[in-house]
Amino acid sequence: MVDARGALDGNPSGELGPTFGREQLRARRAALGLTQAQLAARLGVAANTFARWERGEIRPLHPDRIWGRLARLEPPRPPLARPTGGGSVSRRRDNLPVMLTSFVGRGEQLPELRRMVSSTRLLTLTGAGGIGKTRLALQVASAVLADYRAGIWFVDLAPVTDGQFVPRAVATALAVNEEPTRVLAETLADVIGAQRVLLVLDNCEHVVDACALLADRLLRACPELHILATSREALRTPGETAWRVPSLAVPQPPVGAPDQLQQVDAVQMFVARATAAQPDFRLTERNADAVAELCRRLDGIPLALELAATRVAILAPEQIVGRLHDRFAVLNAGSRTAVSRHQTLRAAIDWSYQLLSAPEQALFRRLAVFRNPCVLDAVESVCTDGTLPAAAVLGLLAQLVDKSLLMTENPTGPQVRYRMLDTLRAYGLDALRAAHEEPALQLRHAQWFLALAVQAELNVHGPGTVLWLDRLEKEHDDLRAALRWFIDHGAATTSHRFGGALAEFWHARSYLGEGRAWLGTILALPPADVPVSLRAKVLHGAGLLADWQADFASAQALYEQALALWQDMGEATPAARCLRELGEVLVIRGQHERAGLLLDRALSISRNIPDRREEAATLHSLGLLAIERSDFAGASKRLEEARTLFAELADPRGVARAEARLGHARLAVGDELQAQALWESSLRQARALGDRLSEADCLSFLGSLATRHHDYLEAHRLFAESLTLRQQIGNRDGIATCLRDLALLAARQAEPERACRLGGAAVGLREAIGLPLWRRHDLRPERLRRGRGADLDLARAEAAWLAGRAAPLDRIIEQALNVSEPVRMASPRPQAAAGVVPGGLTARQAEVLHLVAQGKTDRQIAAELVLSEKTVGRHLDNIFARLGVSSRAAATAVATRQGLA
Repeated sequence: MVDARGALDGNPSGELGPTFGREQLRARRAALGLTQAQLAARLGVAANTFARWERGEIRPLHPDRIWGRLARLEPPRPPLARPTGGGSVSRRRDNLPVMLTSFVGRGEQLPELRRMVSSTRLLTLTGAGGIGKTRLALQVASAVLADYRAGIWFVDLAPVTDGQFVPRAVATALAVNEEPTRVLAETLADVIGAQRVLLVLDNCEHVVDACALLADRLLRACPELHILATSREALRTPGETAWRVPSLAVPQPPVGAPDQLQQVDAVQMFVARATAAQPDFRLTERNADAVAELCRRLDGIPLALELAATRVAILAPEQIVGRLHDRFAVLNAGSRTAVSRHQTLRAAIDWSYQLLSAPEQALFRRLAVFRNPCVLDAVESVCTDGTLPAAAVLGLLAQLVDKSLLMTENPTGPQVRYRMLDTLRAYGLDALRAAHEEPALQLRHAQWFLALAVQAELNVHGPGTVLWLDRLEKEHDDLRAALRWFIDHGAATTSHRFGGALAEFWHARSYLGEGRAWLGTILALPPADVPVSLRAKVLHGAGLLADWQADFASAQALYEQALALWQDMGEATPAARCLRELGEVLVIRGQHERAGLLLDRALSISRNIPDRREEAATLHSLGLLAIERSDFAGASKRLEEARTLFAELADPRGVARAEARLGHARLAVGDELQAQALWESSLRQARALGDRLSEADCLSFLGSLATRHHDYLEAHRLFAESLTLRQQIGNRDGIATCLRDLALLAARQAEPERACRLGGAAVGLREAIGLPLWRRHDLRPERLRRGRGADLDLARAEAAWLAGRAAPLDRIIEQALNVSEPVRMASPRPQAAAGVVPGGLTARQAEVLHLVAQGKTDRQIAAELVLSEKTVGRHLDNIFARLGVSSRAAATAVATRQGLA
């Protein structure tokens, strides 16, 4: 082995040139087997100062003293001796660094890794910089110390600047002397021999080829040797198991109480380090939301969380979150004794970025233009140019994945997506700007997503509906960014084309408020050069979204503007659709005569154009008008025609909505079972399509049916779920309807004050929307105050009603969803109407009994009827009591006799 001490002693003055003998420093430290931090501590200087000496950036004030102290330091005794006579070292040894902070989280991963270390010869922990690979490896190594008789030896490869010195670093850790006539790897293999040893090779990424060669050679020669490596990319040697170290788990909304939140790994990490920085720091109700947001925004990266935690001494968590738009400026105060690349967040990523080839760097920074995980064809179109050909993209993506700078998603689906952590993306955007590539990339990004939106619009009806809506859902953040880019650059025509193409998606997936805001912004752009057809399309889209938000006055005005433009152009198909939708608005607003004229015109036009989907939709609208006119036979006829035609056109959205409306026509003539079956079928399809508004409608319909059957607990569950969905999507008309239904339910349940409060809120919201009150439901306080022996004084009833009417909507919704007295929600024994079904059962109970007789389990029944298993169990209890039986077999026998099997 090279004698570093001799090199020092040969120049006692310490004057070794302007770089202060940095190579001699490294050699001496390697001979001593110490890390920079360890040697700095023994010399009594800061680790950062010593690191700068080694890099030749500065010189000590008294170099002769430093050289003298270095010369006097003794290397540790050899921990691993060459075995003699086949024997092994008798006592367990290790050189694992002592950790000064607690290990947080990863409780499920540690046992798995302990097993993997024992079962595989080479286990490589991979992951992005700062993800916690080294700390996890040390924790695993400490946990398996007893399993390795000859010891566990930690080799820090971060200071190694050239792959040829990797064997020397390992030899230094093992205190193995280099033999002049032998390759050092052979000497290492001889010394380790058949001893049971675990080598921990830390930070392999910058010398990965040399690490791979040495690991392969030692593993082949030493049958009891195991290696645990950490690297930002796998070593790719035979027999290796690469294990990607994930980010710490982050809290998902809604945020729970502080004690629950602190069970999440990332929060534990932040709180532990924040408490160390500021001993009086506590996780409280006040700062819980900010801490949760901080953990999410920092991707659960341990280094980022530790750096953020140091800031609680001068900033509240809310302030830190507010500054994360420039996270690299905020997270720049790490431990002075940490390795330099872990002292700031930027330095950690710099380390990885500088190890990339020029093409890899180019693709990495260009990928930062994507907000969501992206697909291959998007990358090939957006990120390539004359300097980076499309043919090179696939290989470069593979390299970035291997080097832990990208992650793959949905590997078993139709398309793999490539995801970049937000922190890496922020770094990539800075690099993109520094390379002066951002404007060109943003333009190509915007153009690609415009093309996607236009293509999707052609496919959102028919057999590809779910596929295309899901695709747009996954790309939504990028679609938003692309549309914003065109708007900000004053591209009025392109913005109209883009917004018009997305209107159907916003409608189908219930982004009603957001979509209206986008289209309103587009309509405010100077329209001088915008083609009339595009202007009409955006007006129509804005009307559609206003319609579904129950802003019917605005919807009517927008539809009328669009209709006038299309009629002037002689465009029959869009004019027919606009006539139909305008007719529906008039139906809802009570203008039935004019609505009928418009819908008849729409049907006449639609039967003379190639697109039969418009004919089906108009039949559906005429069914609504017939229901409002109490023509239930006519409604059923129109809606059955619509459902059949939608099915022929393979339009699942149309089928689902026709079935929902047909359920009302069936219920109006007393066919409860058919109404229920139609609503449950529509609910299943709405959920499959991601159509939250139709889902909410069906939940409300089923809640009303449960109320009729006196199943009040189930009714409240369904109404509450519907109300929650409607609040999320801003469906004010539906919110009013849910409040009405919950008010009537409270009256049935002998809660007159609650009933009056919710009833007042429902009436107030309905009037604010500009809609007439419900004809079939009396929500006056004098009606709601009476119920099942719990009458409320009229003055108190009116006060509660007025309080509900004046209350902020969010507060009244919170009160509606909260059941403070659960015992009141327990349903009474159902009193079945005579002659509804054989056996005196309700329609729902008969349906449950029918499925029991088919041999189905509670879980299967719950899935088929869209119920909870608990609700099915309650139905069975009531069925057994009604039939006078005590088993499923006996109930099945009764069902068979009464024709319910």
